Amino acid sequence: MKSLDFIFVGQVKNPAYKTLEEFYRERITHYVKSSQIHLVKDSVEKAVLARKRKETESILEKAEEKDVLIVCDEFGKSLNSVQFAQKLDSWCGLGPRLIFVVGGPYGMTEEIKHKCHYSLKLSDWTLPHELARVVVMEQVYRGFSILKGEKYHH
Repeated sequence: MKSLDFIFVGQVKNPAYKTLEEFYRERITHYVKSSQIHLVKDSVEKAVLARKRKETESILEKAEEKDVLIVCDEFGKSLNSVQFAQKLDSWCGLGPRLIFVVGGPYGMTEEIKHKCHYSLKLSDWTLPHELARVVVMEQVYRGFSILKGEKYHH
């Protein structure tokens, strides 16, 4: 795997979250050759379904067919940190670029869920969108530290 990237819908409004995103992105680059954050604009559509469709289209435009997409979704599968690390290890071997996707506040369409390799549930709780982005990045970093036997996890 050459790159581990993130596609996020919307801009970060709170600078503390932006700082945390960059903090974890830099830490992730200790384990992969490249890591980038790609932003997709929030849709201005009023209807929820139209908004989800527009955001999903924008997400898919940033991904290539050979990319391994992991979609963070409230209806996805829950994993503890060790299970996640094991999945992360297997996903890294599937393609040249692994991408974690966090959609907008209304989620994503079924289209992207059918195209992704895995649908991951971050929490049973509803998280603020900006926090969800940081949570997935922290867990990716934690997953790599678990795989390397580093002391970050325990």
